[in-house]
Amino acid sequence: MLALKKALTKVDPIPVLIFDEIDAQIGGRLGTITGLKLRELSKDRQVILITHLPQIASFADSHLRFRKKWRITGRSMCWNVLIPRTELKKSLK
Repeated sequence: MLALKKALTKVDPIPVLIFDEIDAQIGGRLGTITGLKLRELSKDRQVILITHLPQIASFADSHLRFRKKWRITGRSMCWNVLIPRTELKKSLK
């Protein structure tokens, strides 16, 4: 999907791309290449993605940390926090 979106970047008018678990089945070396491709793609549009690989995450301009907590009632509560640049290196480990 990433290759297709990259190839169609000039003719595809969609301003936002969302990728979930883009790092599935890839390792660190390919993660760096994927991160570079996503960085190129983000020059023309907004890119939002979920990844667990620091090699991909390191190319992002902004990072959000999501938390989920289960309540006694059985319902869950979610929130997110923008990670400041000063804490980014620690967060990517």
